[in-house]
Amino acid sequence: MLEKIEEFNWVVTKEQSKKHVVDTFEVKKAYKKLIFSCSYSPKYLEDQQECLKLMREAIEKAGLEQTDFSDIDLIERVPLANHISWSIDSPKEWIGTKHKHNPNQILTISPEKSTFGFFNTPIYEGQWRITASLNAILTDEVEIHVLVEGEIEDEMD
Repeated sequence: MLEKIEEFNWVVTKEQSKKHVVDTFEVKKAYKKLIFSCSYSPKYLEDQQECLKLMREAIEKAGLEQTDFSDIDLIERVPLANHISWSIDSPKEWIGTKHKHNPNQILTISPEKSTFGFFNTPIYEGQWRITASLNAILTDEVEIHVLVEGEIEDEMD
């Protein structure tokens, strides 16, 4: 059975790109595992002209020749994606990081089998931390939602 531990709702802007949103929550009992339901929206910047502008700026910043990239070639790469990755820390240690492009992820932490990218670890009581790394925020705003739940022993276990 799952118990809700905490829920976070953040709104970030493109000015926050390359920064982090960090929040903490308290684990007050021994759970079998923690489940983090993490999502963000929108995933994509759909505006072709804005995407083209961002790609041209990136080409210039990289020191490449603009003439090597036609607008037609660049527009084939539209839409561009927002990207957020997740890190989790227990009261005792850094547990891991997940860098997938899926905007809807379920991350599980447990002593036996944690999600790939995270160490297997006991669920310690105390203050935990989740970090959303805003690797690329291209749209004006992105809504982020995180639900933290703990799995408790069922009486049938």
